[in-house]
Amino acid sequence: MPLDTVLSRRACVAAAAALGMARAFGSEAEPLRLLVAYPPGGPTDVLARQMEPVAQRALARRVLVDNVPGVAGGLGVQRLLAATGPSPTVLVGSPSETLLAPLVNKTLSYQPEQLRLIGLVTHLPVALVGGAHLVEPNLAALLQRRTAASPSFSYGSYGIGSHALLVGEDFSARARLPLLHVPYNGVAPLLRDLVGRQIDLAFLPLTLQVRDLVDQGRLRMYGLASSRASLRSPTETPIERHAGFDGFRHDLWSGVFVARTAPAAWAEQAQQLVRAVSSDPAFAQRKKEEGIEVASPVSAVAVETWFAAEVGRYRTLVERLAIGLNA
Repeated sequence: MPLDTVLSRRACVAAAAALGMARAFGSEAEPLRLLVAYPPGGPTDVLARQMEPVAQRALARRVLVDNVPGVAGGLGVQRLLAATGPSPTVLVGSPSETLLAPLVNKTLSYQPEQLRLIGLVTHLPVALVGGAHLVEPNLAALLQRRTAASPSFSYGSYGIGSHALLVGEDFSARARLPLLHVPYNGVAPLLRDLVGRQIDLAFLPLTLQVRDLVDQGRLRMYGLASSRASLRSPTETPIERHAGFDGFRHDLWSGVFVARTAPAAWAEQAQQLVRAVSSDPAFAQRKKEEGIEVASPVSAVAVETWFAAEVGRYRTLVERLAIGLNA
């Protein structure tokens, strides 16, 4: 078959698909924008792109994932707060950019209270992992470094104000183990250097990728910084079982946010999105295979109360650890 005929048929198919989508969504419907405050390829970006087709079906409108990385997610949140116009704009967010970044980085112009959490989407355990070059076989041996004459460890985070930074500083203070902080612009470059033995440790979400690297012996697992067991490794030891780590619980979650001042219609679209994702069997199965738990639906009041408690808990922790960036 001639190439021009093939291309012509493909063009017709594409045009028909575009026409069908336009009819399904309505010519007047503006796209819903799913903001991700990190570069493509990270856990939040992957989640948003998995949510995209579910949202598109449920909302009967186009859904666009928009990556706005920078300042540990702060730029993405600022984009959300500044959003105007006809396109509903929501954020697929985590604790890092929604509450930790503004608490730690005083140069950011927003506070967590300016955001409204519409609903949680996933829960994911956080693990302390190290490079394969480390000789310490377990956490007890790792903690002995505080009495040794050898240099301290380095640890990576995905930016100033990130969840990984706060958990690392909390661990360092409790363990009385000095750690050299190395910030990265996202999880992907951090993980690359951790596997490449350029840094020693990191507190990372226990995604399928991280779990596989541990299973392959390219990373070493030291324990969970979480109150939730890993779906793939339910027997993994929580760090809080060690002396001095009582209450060391730093679950990583994701949720859908709108600006507190957003139009009511945007919040309604976000609520429909959360309901659709939480009730979609295929989405739940996919996340389960990745070792990620899909959050159960809760009332709007319960969500608001829970998020306010998280803000208070982390604000107290940031002040106690004296973490801050002022310039």
